[in-house]
Amino acid sequence: HKEILPELFGVPKKIFNLISVKTGTENQLPIDQLEFFFNTDADAFRKAIKILEVKEKDNILVYGSGATARTFVKEYAHYKNIKITGRNDKTAQKCAKDFKIEYLSMEEKTKKKRYDLIVNCSPLGMKGEDFFSETGLSLPQKMIDLPYAKSRTIAIEKCFDKDIPCVDGHAFWLLQARKQEEIFNSNISKLLHKDID
Repeated sequence: HKEILPELFGVPKKIFNLISVKTGTENQLPIDQLEFFFNTDADAFRKAIKILEVKEKDNILVYGSGATARTFVKEYAHYKNIKITGRNDKTAQKCAKDFKIEYLSMEEKTKKKRYDLIVNCSPLGMKGEDFFSETGLSLPQKMIDLPYAKSRTIAIEKCFDKDIPCVDGHAFWLLQARKQEEIFNSNISKLLHKDID
């Protein structure tokens, strides 16, 4: 709803020329003549990893192969034991190849009894599915479960029941929102001053 921002903030429409352009795994957001690049998913992942105290040697499984999964893998490809799997073999294999990490087929992913961290970057769980039943995976030591639903996903409920540290879609969104607000406030003040000049 970018078109209502000028009215909302009571500023000239010209300075709210917001265009979001997808460029690989980055989001380009030109505002008037000012361009900046910031991936708030990556920032939220960094904060989530810190909150969960994930270590570089931990066994990590990324489930999913879309833009958010690629962002996580790009950020943590240097970790020693990171693997990726997902329902779309082709894109998961491409992500693994692009960032030089291990790809696991849907069958291979369940061979390890328990991961230190599972990162669910897929929509699985958003419609009430049980992530663990659907994937055949066991509960991990820690979890990041990104589906944003009205109530907790079954995966998050299971984590809560077993006292497993986790970051759900709501918490992840809040981590993103803080950075978005910070970037917005900092850049809008520059643009307002630029427009006045």
